[in-house]
Amino acid sequence: MSYILNSLFGAIAFSVGGEIAGNIVGGVISAPIVEEGAKGLGLLLLLLFLRREFDDIVDGVVYGSFIALGFATVENILYYGRSLLGGGLEGLLIVFIMRGIMSPFAHVTFTAMTGIGCGLARESHNLAVRILAPLGGYILAVILHMVWNGMATFLGAGFLIGYALFEVPFFLAFIAFLVYVARREGKILREMLSVEVARGLITPEQLAIATSTIRRTLWPLQGKFAARRAFLRNVSKLGLSYWHVQRAVAAQSETRSLPQIPRLQAEILRLREQV
Repeated sequence: MSYILNSLFGAIAFSVGGEIAGNIVGGVISAPIVEEGAKGLGLLLLLLFLRREFDDIVDGVVYGSFIALGFATVENILYYGRSLLGGGLEGLLIVFIMRGIMSPFAHVTFTAMTGIGCGLARESHNLAVRILAPLGGYILAVILHMVWNGMATFLGAGFLIGYALFEVPFFLAFIAFLVYVARREGKILREMLSVEVARGLITPEQLAIATSTIRRTLWPLQGKFAARRAFLRNVSKLGLSYWHVQRAVAAQSETRSLPQIPRLQAEILRLREQV
């Protein structure tokens, strides 16, 4: 659908203003607005209808990244096919280097901005934040996408300079932000789950694993993969549910996380014997 709309808007602009107008409207204006809107809609639906699976900024980035990767995969197939038909193997190689090697992170970082906005909305009990944060994330995603498409469309060989001066630093800053939010989530879990460690539902070692990105990745790979993965997921959900309840109480608001706590505790108790 995005491809059809972008092609339609580009064709209309081309018929009115020529090739440059077609490139600007179709590639630099329409594509970012339509594509980020389509991906953002997926995130918004997750936020609204699968709220129990959407807890914080980390979830927003993860869900946004997966949606973007799926979109980019389909888009790349279209570009690869079109370049092969139009430019042969040489054209395919150029497009593969540009899209498959130099920019696999592009769509991920764009849509992650919308994901961060949705994550902020999920964490907040302020109505203005809930409305404006996803909108602000979407606008930032569109702007970043416009800059990327504009460089690719009009800079030619200068694209490599723009890539080095803008895209690479931004991507490194995005990685640094991911490290920050992962550590932030770990701190939240340690604080919220201290009561469950004290009462014996989980051990200090299990909490240490759940709050370490590296250890929670490696632990299921050492055996009992499905049980350990489910155990860690439920432990994280329990800690974040406590956190949402705490924030709701402070804001004198309500949260659907409260009824989840007994269910998560029971599930952790069941899985504890399997890990």
